[in-house]
Amino acid sequence: MKRKRITQIFPWLIPLRTWQRKFFFYLGMKLDRNRYTSCVQENLLPAEVFSSRCPLYNKETGFDMVYQENKVHNLKLAAAAIDRMLIRPGETFSFSLATRHADRREPYRDGLTVINGRLTTAPGGGMCQLSNLLFWVFLHSPLTIVERHGHGSKDFPEPPSDAPMGVDATLAEGWKDLKVRNDTDHTFQIHIAFDPEQISGQLYADDQLAGDLSPQTGTCLGGSGRDPDPFGPKDRRTPKYPHPVSEYMPHRLHAAGRHRDPVIRKLLKSPLLHDWTPLRPGREHLVCGLGGDMRNSN
Repeated sequence: MKRKRITQIFPWLIPLRTWQRKFFFYLGMKLDRNRYTSCVQENLLPAEVFSSRCPLYNKETGFDMVYQENKVHNLKLAAAAIDRMLIRPGETFSFSLATRHADRREPYRDGLTVINGRLTTAPGGGMCQLSNLLFWVFLHSPLTIVERHGHGSKDFPEPPSDAPMGVDATLAEGWKDLKVRNDTDHTFQIHIAFDPEQISGQLYADDQLAGDLSPQTGTCLGGSGRDPDPFGPKDRRTPKYPHPVSEYMPHRLHAAGRHRDPVIRKLLKSPLLHDWTPLRPGREHLVCGLGGDMRNSN
């Protein structure tokens, strides 16, 4: 028989335990000698590294759509905290640290979230959709994934996106975070944009990356293509690019066999990553030819 946690025996200790976890969570970041991102620059850097998008609303949750509206509210609060944030050489981006005070002026609303394996509602619910999006974008860059945790379970179908199933990053402040480190000589910049129906995430760099290591936009070969405009027209089909991904992402394949995250290891070795397509005649950038569903939260 599995032993009960002390907070299950004495539920009134949960607020104290939560405060303790968060306190040591952020104290650890102050003492770990890493330099964390904090600088925001209004002007976007010149070179786009990668762009992805996914629907904001999921009508298949089985819950009232008010929770989807609340999720969008939460996403916009968090996005405002990290939009146009720079990741300079040697710096580490922490999602939890960057969005720690995102609700200081306006509180989060109740959104869908999974607590102890059960789908429920809580303030700030649905934030994982943004971390999922950023994780997928970071995978298409030279940034090093330092920490990432997958969802333990999903309780409803996901809306379509260009990321394969399982490419997700769950969050739990004080417990789980999404972190990437910039081990290159380039400066990168995060940009998050919204339209009425979709959220778009872009990563920019201060200069074009050597060897076109990262595609600029994603496309789903089995469904709709993607225009360079993150909210542009759909239904564009393109032939498969003849060269394997190993020519463009050697740093990813080299790390695949030794990465501690099994989902990342499996993804980087997957033959799905060998389907690449040119975006437009006369342009030398690439798009990633992957189909699937974004494991976006709630």
